[in-house]
Amino acid sequence: MNLTAPAAVAAFETAFLDMLREGPGGFGAFESGARSVALASCAEAMSRALEARDRELAASRPKGLRVHSRRPRTLATMCGDVRFRRTVLLDGAGLTRYPLDEELDLPAGDRVSPSARSFLVTCGADVPFARTAELMAIAGGSSVSATTVMDSVRSAGEAIAGIERARARDLFRDGVAPGADSAAEEVLVEADGTWVRMRSGSMAEVKAVVAYAGKEEGRRVEPVRLGCVGEAPGDFWEQAVAQVGSRFDLAAVERVRLGTDGEAQYVNGVFDSLEVAGLSVGKFRA
Repeated sequence: MNLTAPAAVAAFETAFLDMLREGPGGFGAFESGARSVALASCAEAMSRALEARDRELAASRPKGLRVHSRRPRTLATMCGDVRFRRTVLLDGAGLTRYPLDEELDLPAGDRVSPSARSFLVTCGADVPFARTAELMAIAGGSSVSATTVMDSVRSAGEAIAGIERARARDLFRDGVAPGADSAAEEVLVEADGTWVRMRSGSMAEVKAVVAYAGKEEGRRVEPVRLGCVGEAPGDFWEQAVAQVGSRFDLAAVERVRLGTDGEAQYVNGVFDSLEVAGLSVGKFRA
């Protein structure tokens, strides 16, 4: 698949050649200048395309909707800020509709694009929030605050936690096992926890578990992981077992080997949860 636009390539070629003709500056200067022009041009082209699509949607609006106004919106993206105006429609009851936002699944009031949000979450999970914001700017994206990074990571974590809790409820309340993508007769489970101080000053325990089907060359085979903050041991283990079931078919697991630090909350908690799920356990020291 050719991902280039011939007309755009030709235009960039002319612009880049003019840069080279301006005088020696080394390839580094040429590359930086070309990249800046390409990103700024991409952001501008996206803005124009969004407004053009908005006009098409407004022109083909369903009967009963009338144009009320056009309002601006700015999105922080991996190409820099993308600014555009889109149409506001009113229905017979006086309720507002934003056809462009609806077509693109853009949540109301969200200033960060999905791709930029994914970058902030992925990077912000590993490095400080302020540094993540700097890295996105270095990569050519919009300038955002460390608070935006923190909110992005927190929202993603809450969404994942919601999925994990729902999966545990389905398994332990309704007996519906999660869909697994592999199977193993024996699964090895390791778990531990540590206490950390929260921003509020209170203490909470971070619990983590990893399950896998043995080791090959010192590496865990098909590992599946779960981390929780502040969850009760019983809730943690129900989520952990459900998470294991998302990787390994629980009906095919005949034995679970458990490695923990020996604390009762881990040993007893996993025993209870695995027993409810119908799995047998053999304890081992990792």
